Amino acid sequence: MNDARRISVLHITDLHLFAEQGRELLGVVTDASLEAVLDLALAEATPDALLVTGDVTQEGDAGAYQRASDIVAQRFSGPSLWLPGNHDLGTAMQAAGPGMDRLELGDWLIVAIDTHVDGEVSGHIDAAEFECLEGLLTRAKAPHVLVCGHHPPVPVGTSWLDTQVIDNAAQLLAMLERHERVCGYLFGHIHQAFEAMHGRLRIIASPSTCFQFEAGSEQFAVSGLSPGYRWLNLRADGSIETTVHRVERIRVQPIRRKRGY
Repeated sequence: MNDARRISVLHITDLHLFAEQGRELLGVVTDASLEAVLDLALAEATPDALLVTGDVTQEGDAGAYQRASDIVAQRFSGPSLWLPGNHDLGTAMQAAGPGMDRLELGDWLIVAIDTHVDGEVSGHIDAAEFECLEGLLTRAKAPHVLVCGHHPPVPVGTSWLDTQVIDNAAQLLAMLERHERVCGYLFGHIHQAFEAMHGRLRIIASPSTCFQFEAGSEQFAVSGLSPGYRWLNLRADGSIETTVHRVERIRVQPIRRKRGY
């Protein structure tokens, strides 16, 4: 670890890779932008863990999962946690097997919850996932817990995205608040940086490694912000320090239209 007092975590999300190298999505070559994000981030520091919170692929192809895994493995050999998003296919991603669904690092347990449903845009957590999470939180020995999912559990202030929150988020938030070890919930999906508090819980989202959705837009819109990533320092006292960084050399063309992608 870089510092015995903290756990350093790199969060990337919404990679949207294709099986074929060099394909564009909304004007961004998604594998090239992922490589640029990782190269810049890992030149800054070596994290204790990497978190990848969904939409690893655009179309759920087995080859795309393998490419994502290879791109990461060429640059980072430490522990990683991966979970699916709405563009992913659960069976194909499980078969590819990139990373784990929980990590125990020092004073922290980092655990994934699956909020995706194959073929659906919005999030949902099924009974089996809730049961698994409840068991993990009950048995956790670490004094602090960070839960990771793909979808937001609260509105983020972007109208069209706020229809895509976890439909049973109230149940999730009640569970997380009941377990005092849980310090926060980290997610992707919204392609923008976001931070809020829900009671004592930190609610945090990170930029996409490719294009960004325009914060506050009423209909589908891509902003001109560059691909990004988030650093989190998980402290021994349960606090979370975090910053967002971007690959400024990659320029993205803003897009506004009624329908998404």
